[in-house]
Amino acid sequence: MKGMLENLKRWCYGGQDRTFFAAQQQAIHAYNCKMINGLLPLMTVILACYLVLSVAMPSLSPYSPVYLVYFIILILMSVFFEIKGRRSISCTRFLIWLFFVLIYSFVTLIGTAFGPDTPAVMFIVFLLTMPMLIIAPVHHTYTLLSVALVAFSIAAVRFKTPLYAQMDMIHGITCLVLGFFLCQRVLESRISLLASNEQLSRLSKYDALTELPNRRGLDEFVQQAYPACEALTLAMIDVDNFKEYNDTLGHQCGDAALTAVAKTIQQHTAESGFFAARFGGEEFVLIGTGCSAANLETQLETIRADICSQKFLCQNHLADRLTVSIGFARKKPGEEFSDLFKRADDALYLAKDAGKNCVRTSPDSPPQE
Repeated sequence: MKGMLENLKRWCYGGQDRTFFAAQQQAIHAYNCKMINGLLPLMTVILACYLVLSVAMPSLSPYSPVYLVYFIILILMSVFFEIKGRRSISCTRFLIWLFFVLIYSFVTLIGTAFGPDTPAVMFIVFLLTMPMLIIAPVHHTYTLLSVALVAFSIAAVRFKTPLYAQMDMIHGITCLVLGFFLCQRVLESRISLLASNEQLSRLSKYDALTELPNRRGLDEFVQQAYPACEALTLAMIDVDNFKEYNDTLGHQCGDAALTAVAKTIQQHTAESGFFAARFGGEEFVLIGTGCSAANLETQLETIRADICSQKFLCQNHLADRLTVSIGFARKKPGEEFSDLFKRADDALYLAKDAGKNCVRTSPDSPPQE
């Protein structure tokens, strides 16, 4: 029974689970924003057409105030979307459901009170197609649509002739059931695409050997974090004599050595909140921001000592110990990342010149606060 419930949950989430939706909320948010940005102008134009027709045709003139109210609300929502710019996820969700409520209330009026002796074609079409336009868990969407169908059925019984009321309710139930499965299939394909994009994105930003972020991952982190951080320390870590090590023991042992170094670095980043990346070859980058910047400087000697004390197997033989040289620099006020990087790299060369297997700081780094 528990397994069936778990499968049902995954089915409602497009073959994934709730944690995937949480992890992909930014991508889902961007997709839904784009869709609402397209739907709002479209529905505003449709309402404008209804409004013009109600003014031009005397038979529709009693409905002009209703059309005008919906038209104004959609205009206000469109303006809000434009002014708000970068919307929060909760704000987007609220606007999506508000938009759905407005649309379904409008097509309910069109299909019942304004058309008592005609089929509610627009309501049926919207009931079937609207849920497929956004990314949302199936049970969330169809809870809202079930409420919409109940409201429509009540209005149909109240305003429509018995024959058309019965026909519309039967068509509505049929479309609700059919749409439930169609919507899930559409959601599953979109979620599968998101999962594939996430995997490709990760592969493009992470180093396959060490599982640390690569140069692209480093660049993305710097673009996001660097401008806003005044307290920042950048450290360069280089494996000593790696070329000779690699040439003597072979590339497999060289890869094992880099993996061992990366694992040690990852342990410290997990504990202290540093950002670590493989810069290229045998070079690694560590970045501490905010409170972790000062902590990084105290940890660098520990990282060096941990790597130096390690022993690891290579092709069933105990390989030589590894050593690393580390150079670091503190960010100056207003300093560009390229300049900070050069100072950290210069500090790394100071460590090399000092005999390797040591930590050195950039001489012109500002004092630690």
